[in-house]
Amino acid sequence: MWNAMLPDYTIRLEDHSFDNRYCSLYGTCSSDGRFAWLGEHLRGTLVRTCGGLYLKGFKDIEQLAEQLFDLVVQGPDSPASRADVLLCTHPPYSCRLFMPFVERLGLPLLGFFGGTLEAHVPEEGIEAWLEDFYMMAKNPLVQFAAIAPFLAEKMRYQSGAEIPAVRGFGFHVIEQGGTYMPRRWSEVLVWKGSSECEDNKEAFSELIASVSKAAEGPEGTLQFVHLHALRKADGATYSSIASFRAVVFVPYEVLLMTFYELYHVAIPLFIPVKELAAFFMYRGPVTFPHCNMVRHSEPDKDAGYGLHHGEEKQPEYPYSPFDRANVTARLAWIEAYTDWYLWPHIVQYSSVANLVQKLHSTDFQAVSAAMRSETEKAASSASLFWRAAFEKVLSAAGSSPLRRDGSEAQARKDVSLLK
Repeated sequence: MWNAMLPDYTIRLEDHSFDNRYCSLYGTCSSDGRFAWLGEHLRGTLVRTCGGLYLKGFKDIEQLAEQLFDLVVQGPDSPASRADVLLCTHPPYSCRLFMPFVERLGLPLLGFFGGTLEAHVPEEGIEAWLEDFYMMAKNPLVQFAAIAPFLAEKMRYQSGAEIPAVRGFGFHVIEQGGTYMPRRWSEVLVWKGSSECEDNKEAFSELIASVSKAAEGPEGTLQFVHLHALRKADGATYSSIASFRAVVFVPYEVLLMTFYELYHVAIPLFIPVKELAAFFMYRGPVTFPHCNMVRHSEPDKDAGYGLHHGEEKQPEYPYSPFDRANVTARLAWIEAYTDWYLWPHIVQYSSVANLVQKLHSTDFQAVSAAMRSETEKAASSASLFWRAAFEKVLSAAGSSPLRRDGSEAQARKDVSLLK
């Protein structure tokens, strides 16, 4: 992603991800013991959230941050000494581990989030974390961004920090051969997940098959293949996914990385109208009730934070993102902040019969071409944001009394990124 977004820079990524399922795809995972123990801690530690649930998380993150700092800054092969910019992603709580590096070494930090602030946070740490997040977001050495408006607005609701939304892409999918070539023209892939939605899969399959047979088009009867079946057959590679006529989503979550990946590949996507989606979408990790605590703000202290001259502070929210039982609240947030319903060229269906009818009548070539065009424009906009973000934090590092080499990295367009 970084090479695509920042073509003027040479980016060297040193990846110390907690989840090696993803970095192993690119051979960028690190076995460095100075970082590996953190992943072991996260995977092996249960914490009680402020919502009363027990989930994997970081216990005493302030102490963990100090331990990491001591390990990483020492020795001739110190990762901190060769890093120009730090990067944190998921969970956002992991950004707190880099706080000593920012405050003591003047190292700039980028955060790009696809998960919620409260994820993996123990109940005794949530109040301090919300305050730390707010203060980090104010620091000129730090630039945070969320992958979707829903997540950015939820973070603002929780912390008071103005977090920009910068869309996700699927550059890695293209690299792995994921290009829309509908060889399986009479087949439609059904993307329907979440254990809460699984019970009716058989009934759903019978209904859609029956309706499809009754509404046979010029190409014959459409066949519907569930994602689970495709995974068993060929592992559900990006190439095989892109070979279907279209992908039908029954989305169980407001934010799925798959959505951004498939949109980038320009596979025509079909989703239920938002009135139906409101009954399915609050079943994933972004809307999971880990904790509904918000930061207690001080009006004078927070007034105007994060705003440019002439802008007005955002209004208060009429609905809470934590009110999962309120259909009106769910629908309001889905309609206002969910990319599923903000992006163009996505086909919406109001019933199974309406879905089948649109699968026969849609101009797939035109839809796919429009999606590609939209992605190109969005990529240009995202590139401008990330270029400005890099320039901001590197410039701040260059003027920091703690560090003077940020401006040099900015000038030479050669950046070592430590994740």
